[in-house]
Amino acid sequence: MYVNLLPVHPKVIWKHLVLHPKIHPRYKFILWLAIHKRLATVERLQKFGINVPPDCAFCGQHLETFSHLFFECGVTRRIWRRMLQRWGITDKYKTGKMR
Repeated sequence: MYVNLLPVHPKVIWKHLVLHPKIHPRYKFILWLAIHKRLATVERLQKFGINVPPDCAFCGQHLETFSHLFFECGVTRRIWRRMLQRWGITDKYKTGKMR
């Protein structure tokens, strides 16, 4: 009965990144914040009433939102591409088979 009362959560593909034993706890925490969209982006800081320049810290052309920072910014897109190439997962990432 106890097992049946436990909540069932869907499996996520990033689980091995967060639980990997060789990753420093600081980076695990930052990764957890990013996965849950809790990083201190300009957009979030402004919601809390903190006055910061609105431009993206990398490209300086758009408002720094979570989506822009991780998916739309040309500078960070190149950084992600290089990191994925270094880790050897570019083909898996492009085909959606990253596990």
